[in-house]
Amino acid sequence: MRPRLRTARGLAIVGLVLGPASAATADADFIDGRPDTGLHTWCYDNVTTLRSYLDAAMTRLREQTVVDTAYYATCDSHTDVRWVQGPTPDPTLSGYTQCLAYWPNGRCDHWRITMSKQVMDRTAHPIATYRQVSCHELGHSLGVSHYLTLPGNDTVHSCMRNKFAPTGAAWETQYGTHHKSVHINPWFS
Repeated sequence: MRPRLRTARGLAIVGLVLGPASAATADADFIDGRPDTGLHTWCYDNVTTLRSYLDAAMTRLREQTVVDTAYYATCDSHTDVRWVQGPTPDPTLSGYTQCLAYWPNGRCDHWRITMSKQVMDRTAHPIATYRQVSCHELGHSLGVSHYLTLPGNDTVHSCMRNKFAPTGAAWETQYGTHHKSVHINPWFS
């Protein structure tokens, strides 16, 4: 069964803005409906200099969770994640995740993740920012949302933290225990 496409009005749009923290938000489940389950495939569409960071994000996902991933050399309408390097709709965003196609059951079948190297290169730590933003935006394709204060019983932040400037800390490329045990692993198991 092929997914149905929705217009821009029905698309969930998630962006990452780097800056000072503000008020806490709830730990929402699956920002754009649940992702489809099974193999989480990815491809590149107009990605030049960020490939190694995106490959590393996919590897870390496999190592940290139960999610299986596979690279497809050619993007098609059912590739789960289409990585794009270029400007985001909001010129202040480092990354932007958008569901492009839904299954009739409401699950997202196809995500486009846009990475703005231009915005990330203006940060104090560009390489740390590439790593954190790739982990963060990939997390949205798994159905995980932002947070500003630690979710659940976590004692260490994760790459899904929002409104901060990456410095290269280990947690900036990791999914937190809460996101793995409550959201990602149960859904993909």
